[in-house]
Amino acid sequence: MKKQELIKLINSFTTDIEFKYNNKFGAIMPLKKGENITIGYGDDDDVIVKTAEEAMSYPFIDGKCLNDICEFVDFD
Repeated sequence: MKKQELIKLINSFTTDIEFKYNNKFGAIMPLKKGENITIGYGDDDDVIVKTAEEAMSYPFIDGKCLNDICEFVDFD
C-alpha cells in the first residue's frame, strides 16, 4: 500500500487496520476523529499517537516506521 493511501485509510476512522510484517501481526486502531490512535506490533506494548502522520513516522515495527516500509507490509 502506498503511503498516501494508508494515511487516508487511517484518517477515515472507519476500521482497525491489521497487517503482517516479518511473520508478526500488527494493527493501527483509530478510534474516532480527534482521539488517539493506538498502534501495535508483535508482542511489543501498544503505543498511542495523536495523528496519522505520527503513526506513519513512529518506529514501532522492528525499529522501523511505516513511512519507510509500508509498501512491503501485508495489509489485510
